[in-house]
Amino acid sequence: MFRTILRVVGNGVIVVGLLLLVRVLYKSVTGSLLPQFFVPRQSLWVGNLYALGLSLPIPFHVISIGLVLHRKWLSPPWSRIAWVAVVLSGFWLGVALGFRVLGGSL
Repeated sequence: MFRTILRVVGNGVIVVGLLLLVRVLYKSVTGSLLPQFFVPRQSLWVGNLYALGLSLPIPFHVISIGLVLHRKWLSPPWSRIAWVAVVLSGFWLGVALGFRVLGGSL
């Protein structure tokens, strides 16, 4: 029973991460992601690329956490890859949040 609940929760977390990823990519394509991070005085594609780099760690981290919840059903190499993905995306998320808090708008 507990494993079934854990698997359903893990699937839900992965689906939420995928929805966040689609949302970030859509906002990047439409150009509404740029004003959330930067004053639009630089070139559009460079600023959009920076904003995308600051927004992508959130969905990647959520997806990685969902994979860690599935570690019982993953092979040992994939389980290690899931842990590495959580650590790397968490570091990337920390850098992005630090830039957003300390860096302000460029």
